[in-house]
Amino acid sequence: MENKNVIIVGIIVLITVAVTAFLFGKQSATGAATIATNEGFSSYDDMMAAHHPDQGKNQQSDGCGGVASTGSTNSVSYAGQKSAYGLTYDNAGYEQLVDAAQKIKLNDAQSRIIKGLDVQMPCCGFKELQLSGNCECGHHVALFGLAKLLASQNYPKGEIQLEINKWKEIFYPNGAGSSTGACG
Repeated sequence: MENKNVIIVGIIVLITVAVTAFLFGKQSATGAATIATNEGFSSYDDMMAAHHPDQGKNQQSDGCGGVASTGSTNSVSYAGQKSAYGLTYDNAGYEQLVDAAQKIKLNDAQSRIIKGLDVQMPCCGFKELQLSGNCECGHHVALFGLAKLLASQNYPKGEIQLEINKWKEIFYPNGAGSSTGACG
């Protein structure tokens, strides 16, 4: 009888762990719920309030938790210019990068090059590029596409990171506010 009780308790514990893992591992379309939980916040709203404390009621949200930019006071010198790999640093280039994330397939060596690249931005706490399970906000998808595009063209890891940093500046020229691309 005692062994039966131990088995029943063990099954209940396993079911509880499985249900908890399922509920907390489930991501929203942007991955924000999981990121908020992983950072120790009880909800996405709590995480955004902590990351963007200055967002007031009379400011317009950029849909990313930040304040929408009404005009850049911090101009990025290469905004709108054409890159060495043929894309422009603007919304058209952003759209091409999002497309590249879906279409480009990498071999094992190319995949190793992009893993671990720094893709952290003000919109969330997602830090390093992975081969799968990345944040699914528009900006992170675009950076994944950029990394895949450049790795497929045999760019070294250091140069790919420099390009990622340029795009992060394009996305957020004034910190959390931006008009290039989309976070959702």
